[in-house]
Amino acid sequence: MDLVSNFIEHKVEYLEIQKLARLPKLTISAGEHNACLLWWLSPRQQDNGEYLSLAVAMLNETDANTHLIFEIFFMGKDGLPAVQHSQRSLLVSKASQGFRFDAWWRFVKLSELDSRYVVTFICGLIILRNHNEPIAVPPSNLGNQLGIMVGSANGSDISFSVGSEMFHAHRAVLAARSPMFHAEFFFCGMAKSSIPCVMLDDLELATFRALLHFIYIDALLL
Repeated sequence: MDLVSNFIEHKVEYLEIQKLARLPKLTISAGEHNACLLWWLSPRQQDNGEYLSLAVAMLNETDANTHLIFEIFFMGKDGLPAVQHSQRSLLVSKASQGFRFDAWWRFVKLSELDSRYVVTFICGLIILRNHNEPIAVPPSNLGNQLGIMVGSANGSDISFSVGSEMFHAHRAVLAARSPMFHAEFFFCGMAKSSIPCVMLDDLELATFRALLHFIYIDALLL
């Protein structure tokens, strides 16, 4: 999942809010996505112009795999976010044109703003994109990878001496693949299982080499 976000600070003089029925629109961008913020004094008669309303709308279309989060809050006189004047929206509503939007008719009451100072608010746009494309799984190469371990001293904890040749092996692989080795290593006493080298005098070299490869790569060497 990809995440892109952007937060901006915007300041408006309180007197400008009182004089204008609608404030200049503000645009915020996150990645390739753009959103427009519109402020206006509530025109509803019962509000008597005492409330500042807010609407946010995306300026470009988004697909079903894109999740939007819009946040806005005023900064209090103490320089901290005013929790009572904050909003978060997932922007799930869609206009007739297909753009996502949200609106708050009574976002904040003018009397609750400090009329002596500049009003500062922070707004943020967060974009989450979920990729539904299946993850390509590489083809299995386990046989070849285990085949590299055959006879390798790296990580080896047991050896077999067959004729004039020494074969390095790994107890965990042998025990997992062969019930005989499993019994030898885990049920025949720790003293025997801790032997670092096993002498095999009655087994042909080619036979043991083929057996060891079969245990590791599940295929016979022809």
